[in-house]
Amino acid sequence: MKRTRLFSPETLTKLVMRGISLLLAGFLIMLTDSVMNDLDSWISEPARSEQAVSAESKALTSQIAQLNREMTRKTEAIESLQSTLDASRLDYATQKESFENWLKARKTVGSPTQDPEVLKRVQGLDDKAAARDGWQRKIDDVETEAHGLRNQIDQLESRQSEQNAEAERKYESALKRHALKMFALRVAIALPLLLLGVWGFVKWRHARYSPLVWGYILFSVYVFFVGVVPYLPDYGGYVRYTVGALLTVVGGIYAIRHVRAYAERKRLELQQSSAERAQRIGQDTAIQSFRNHACPSCESDYLLPRSGGTEETPAFCFHCGLQLFGPCPHCGTVNFVHFPFCKKCGTALKPGEAAPESV
Repeated sequence: MKRTRLFSPETLTKLVMRGISLLLAGFLIMLTDSVMNDLDSWISEPARSEQAVSAESKALTSQIAQLNREMTRKTEAIESLQSTLDASRLDYATQKESFENWLKARKTVGSPTQDPEVLKRVQGLDDKAAARDGWQRKIDDVETEAHGLRNQIDQLESRQSEQNAEAERKYESALKRHALKMFALRVAIALPLLLLGVWGFVKWRHARYSPLVWGYILFSVYVFFVGVVPYLPDYGGYVRYTVGALLTVVGGIYAIRHVRAYAERKRLELQQSSAERAQRIGQDTAIQSFRNHACPSCESDYLLPRSGGTEETPAFCFHCGLQLFGPCPHCGTVNFVHFPFCKKCGTALKPGEAAPESV
């Protein structure tokens, strides 16, 4: 009975390496998140009350309140005088009606203008009319004063509105300065980390301890794009769109170079002999290629359709000529030749491969 392995040494090594990278990146990210979250407590956001309430605004508020109290007193006085005026008018109208009725009923021989009783009653009506007109003048005077107070209140409220608008502009400006300061602080923390990550990617991504390097690279990219980019000042979108365009240009240049370099490597690789190409195919690459029925060298689909709707498995890739399937030298079973051992008898398919132990 043969022992089976869940993972090949190459696959197991990759899993361990990636686990180390992710673990390191995770702890570094959590540490940096704690620092970034504490930034708001280091530099407090400007309070609206400090910007919006000035000494002059407080003085204006006090003046307006005082004038409103005076306006209330004037209004109450006008209401009281109006009540008195209404009573005076009613009294005058009553007396006048009484006098007219009395005058019609009175029989006099002489001229009414010479009658003492008539003159007395006329004088009484004149006094009541004068009282009525006096109350009206008082109401007019108080209303004039109230109108002046209303104008003063309107002027003060207009000045206060202008001051509040200016204070609001100052507050918005202070908020923008605070946001810019916080952004600069985040950049001061994240940018050196990102540059170090870029330097590690360029110099050390294939080093002996590359999993640690890759863990730091993942961490630095996360810190920059999560800890800095969302806090970019907006300014109508100009800054964010500009930064996005620059990042696209930089990333595009790198991607284009990488793709072209990969295409050139493939072109040069396909110019080599099948034996040279086969020597560089690892076990994991062979397994993945077999599962995807793709040539491990040119990565093209090697299955050929044939009549009846079935697919033919070729011995060689018809795109690049690499051998794909062949018989086992011991038992003759057809195998994917880039696997290390025969799937039936376990004989090594590649030179230098040791047969697996049996129990």
